[in-house]
Amino acid sequence: MSNDYASLNRYEVYIINKLYVRGVWCAKDMNTAHISPENLVSGAPDKRKDLAYKAIETLAKKRLIEIRKKQGRGDICASKGNIAYYQGVLNYYVGKPGYEFINPWRLSK
Repeated sequence: MSNDYASLNRYEVYIINKLYVRGVWCAKDMNTAHISPENLVSGAPDKRKDLAYKAIETLAKKRLIEIRKKQGRGDICASKGNIAYYQGVLNYYVGKPGYEFINPWRLSK
């Protein structure tokens, strides 16, 4: 996995931020940590949910997040093995214009 954080778009960073802040880590049984795509894209920058849904697909293709079937829908979780990458992405974008949704206080977990 590359550390080329600049290649991620704003909506991909938004999805990573939301998963990281909520602590939605993948578990074997998937009974605890998952979030529906609808909840994940709520509050997307500029109210562009369409771009946030596309970001979910892109991140899944890059294997940065997982989409698992749960209750008849594809719920999303983040691999705990990628936590250093998520932290790197968020630290790279924190404080930059357009990325005000990243709270620097939440990065010090």
